[in-house]
Amino acid sequence: MKKAKRFFNLLAIMLVCVVLSTSCDKDKPNDDNNNNNNNNNNTTSYQKAAAALTEYAQVGKMFSDVFSESGKRVQDNVGKKGVSNSKDAYPIVTVESFSPNWLVTIDYGTTDFVCQDNYLRRGKIIVVTTGLFYTQGTVMDVSFDNFYQQNYKIDGQQHIVNAGTVNGEMIFNCTVTDGEITIPVSNKVVHYTETTTRKWIQNQSINLCDNIWKITGNWIGMSSDSVNYTLNTQTASELEYKVCCFYFREGILEVNIDGLQQFTIDYGYNSTASDCDNKAQITYPGINSFEVVMGN
Repeated sequence: MKKAKRFFNLLAIMLVCVVLSTSCDKDKPNDDNNNNNNNNNNTTSYQKAAAALTEYAQVGKMFSDVFSESGKRVQDNVGKKGVSNSKDAYPIVTVESFSPNWLVTIDYGTTDFVCQDNYLRRGKIIVVTTGLFYTQGTVMDVSFDNFYQQNYKIDGQQHIVNAGTVNGEMIFNCTVTDGEITIPVSNKVVHYTETTTRKWIQNQSINLCDNIWKITGNWIGMSSDSVNYTLNTQTASELEYKVCCFYFREGILEVNIDGLQQFTIDYGYNSTASDCDNKAQITYPGINSFEVVMGN
């Protein structure tokens, strides 16, 4: 998460520099005051845009964590009616049957609990599922009861469908509606929706770090500063990531933000990149492409 923040902070600096270097007109000295006002307004817009992308990185990761947590608990517990604990004190998983569905309540307690992935969680994730996570046709509806991760309150509905296996790769369709993340301290709210397809192209039950996913789809949101954005994967250029890597390994993401021209982030432009490369390339209309480093 810290690496994502560093990357988008760098993006903010780069975009601000572009505005400051291209928006001054030396042939119109009498318009200096107007130009300065425009520069300030443009700079503010780019800074808010970068802040919105930083929030997106946080929100998207949180709902991805919910996807993983829900799937794991459903797979491990559906069919075992009653209450079960993990090897740790939490979460406590309660399974109830009401034909033809199962109600799975994942309870992390009322105070912050350090989970195996080192995230702090409290509250409940509630899942209504038709079956096991790995079973084709299973439909899961996920909601929240006073649920927090890292002190961010998560609300909304997540709908997950196991669409089956194609060429040995398990496919899930995932939507998030009415997604809201309440930011600690400020209590500002980020609004978020998602429509994606997730393809499990390498499933390693022994070493989870070797699991590889590909994602296509779009994300729509409004930041806590009311900046609207839309993100889309490019056709035939899926995002790809390894579970234990902080960065996407491949794929191109199109970024659309109110008031700005569309630009792209290419995570796989460097064909000599390592298995977990921390470099990406940003291409913004009218300027050269930039290589950026997403943290150390």
